Amino acid sequence: MTSIVLDGAAIQNRADALDAFAPYFPDYYGRNLDALCDCLTDFSEPAEIRVVNPETLQETLGPFWQRLQRVLKRAAAENPSVSVVMEQGI
Repeated sequence: MTSIVLDGAAIQNRADALDAFAPYFPDYYGRNLDALCDCLTDFSEPAEIRVVNPETLQETLGPFWQRLQRVLKRAAAENPSVSVVMEQGI
């Protein structure tokens, strides 16, 4: 299983958030929300996206965080191989 961690403590801007997924996707990943949605819904192996410190992501990313959450929820709904887990910081 692939584990993708999106840690609010390490994310400073939109680019950081989108870049966190890049190592798991093909080179053509466009680093935007549409490309993220496409790659997640096409992901063939089991993947867990762990969102750590989501409250910090809200503060840092503002409205973009809401759009990113919608993409993650949509991908999990459309692709049974993808799950999203929200965690508070440790």
